[in-house]
Amino acid sequence: SLPYDEPPAWHWPARQAPGSLIGMTTERAMARPLDPPLDADRGFGVLGILGGMGPMATIDLAAKIIALTPALRDQDHLPMVIASMPQIPSRVAAISRDGPSPLPAMLAALARLRAAGAERVAIACNTAHVWRAQLAAASPLPIFDMIELAVGGLAPDDHRVAVIGTSGTRQAGLYGDALCRTGREPVELDPAQQRELIDTAID
Repeated sequence: SLPYDEPPAWHWPARQAPGSLIGMTTERAMARPLDPPLDADRGFGVLGILGGMGPMATIDLAAKIIALTPALRDQDHLPMVIASMPQIPSRVAAISRDGPSPLPAMLAALARLRAAGAERVAIACNTAHVWRAQLAAASPLPIFDMIELAVGGLAPDDHRVAVIGTSGTRQAGLYGDALCRTGREPVELDPAQQRELIDTAID
């Protein structure tokens, strides 16, 4: 590291290929990339992942964040804390009224994330977004809305969109409602196809 009177301001490049830091700049021109401080988080803060629903979905989300982060070494990645709590009650069972609400356990996991230093949260479960508004109301931490982000990422000419998810996600209308709000038509399987093709695959 080179000495400085004050730490430089770090910026993500506008568009960067995964695994590359080319284009990263500081307020001071340098002949070589500068070592960021150990707590450099690119102004994003510490990401908390509320997971365990299921555990592999949590790992998949974390792995994708790492894979899509332009980085050359460990210190270039976003800091994350993960609460993988597989004992959170079934979201699908709660929606069908056959099981207890997962909200108390998710609130407890959210509190763990906040205590661990999380500054914003992603929920690694589509169906759990049924309770996202209640989680957001109970916590000062911003919570990403995966449903709105997914629908917002569709191309303008994507008018008919297939919805594949748990029976709980579909029963709650999470994606169907979001698609309709943007003037799109959700395309869904009939109940028999849902059970035979999708629920079996998820199980």
